[in-house]
Amino acid sequence: MATHIQTASEMFVFLALIGYAAADIHCASYTLSSAQRELLLEGHNEIRRNIAFGRQENKDGLPPLGPAKNMYALDWDCELEKKAEESLSKCTLDEKVDAGRNMIQLNSNEGTLFDTDYMTIALSNWVAPVKFFGKKEPVNAYDGMHCQFTNMVHANTTKVGCSFKRCGENFLFACLYDKCGVKEALLYENGQPCEEDDDCTTFYGSECSKGLCIKS
Repeated sequence: MATHIQTASEMFVFLALIGYAAADIHCASYTLSSAQRELLLEGHNEIRRNIAFGRQENKDGLPPLGPAKNMYALDWDCELEKKAEESLSKCTLDEKVDAGRNMIQLNSNEGTLFDTDYMTIALSNWVAPVKFFGKKEPVNAYDGMHCQFTNMVHANTTKVGCSFKRCGENFLFACLYDKCGVKEALLYENGQPCEEDDDCTTFYGSECSKGLCIKS
């Protein structure tokens, strides 16, 4: 399943938007570095935060996605990362997994991009269809389209883990989620982003941080 690679300019705009700050997220696997885990985690959470504040781009002429209440931040999960790594071990995207999954195969013989660049391209490719093809109202409902985007932004999803594998000229990448967003009717609840802990009501004892809820 080869996939179109976005231009370098689009990729670096995405990098600039999410920020690239390394943090110590340690897992047993050596495939990803802590910095790469942080990049992927922040990439997901920035999209979720954009929806929470009602600033996630839709196609021209359609309303932006959000704002949303009870939008939860994702936390990195080493077990999901391990499953993602195992699912790519045979250099295919056909392995079955017990989790919500996004996957992509990119041609890695174009230029001299690094692994981190391809991961950023993958995230961009999962988000871009909403901007190019549009999400019609009600924009918070799952309409059978944009499956990868839906998995990324489902409000009640709280964990993510990703991995990659280079197979010849192909770069295979997968992210697994603790919930399968496409199985739910709504991506998120319409409302306002949290300002205090009491605004986060989906999971008991949750906290609020910068518009996203944190599951304790």
